[in-house]
Amino acid sequence: VLSEVASLFEAGADIPSTKIGILREVLRLQEQRDEHRNALLTAPIFGRQTDYLKALAMEMTRRGAVDLAEAEARTFTADVTKELVASGQLSPAGSPEILARLTAHHVLERIDYPITAFQFEHQQIQEYYAALDLFERLLDLGEADQEATDRFTEQYVNDPVWSEPIQ
Repeated sequence: VLSEVASLFEAGADIPSTKIGILREVLRLQEQRDEHRNALLTAPIFGRQTDYLKALAMEMTRRGAVDLAEAEARTFTADVTKELVASGQLSPAGSPEILARLTAHHVLERIDYPITAFQFEHQQIQEYYAALDLFERLLDLGEADQEATDRFTEQYVNDPVWSEPIQ
């Protein structure tokens, strides 16, 4: 977290008081850099990089892993694309192109050894995107829906693999 705080200080940005706030601001700065902004706002991603990164982070975290094999990453990316196309947010695009854009202009890295896979630049970034997804799921729970709350608690709160994103 210290290097992230230093990057915010160097950029003259306000430094949030929470870990998630720091990560949010660091990622915002990354996305706003001239060399990345237009690449993320145009085809094939059209500013929806968070949707892809959350899906990848959730699956990696669910598995207790810090990487995802290329074929699996393509599958999860394709699933997100289908949802975004169905909701009118994107045009159809290939997973290889989306993964290439995320590795060239965001916090996803492609590794080639021992197998071709994708990982986040840092595990805290993976945890950040998983936390964003969990927060949205929590907000979607109806206050009166005790069964959904119990399922969320059983699936995420009581499972140690989710402890960092939950915090």
